[in-house]
Amino acid sequence: MRTLWPMAIRSGDTMIYINRKDDFGNLETVDQFNQGRKYAKEMLKEYRLSDPSAYYYMSQRPCKDWQLEAVQQ
Repeated sequence: MRTLWPMAIRSGDTMIYINRKDDFGNLETVDQFNQGRKYAKEMLKEYRLSDPSAYYYMSQRPCKDWQLEAVQQ
């Protein structure tokens, strides 16, 4: 069964997540945005400047732990 990912309030826009991957292969979602891709890209630049020790990228899906935390709240 396929899981449906959270959608933004405005129709047509999907939630954008910023994920972080370190040198050891650990993956975590650090932020989410529904203000549009342009804003998420600006924030991605800030994450990359603030922590050059990891690889940050935009994704349409959060990591598994991010989803579990959202469900528990």
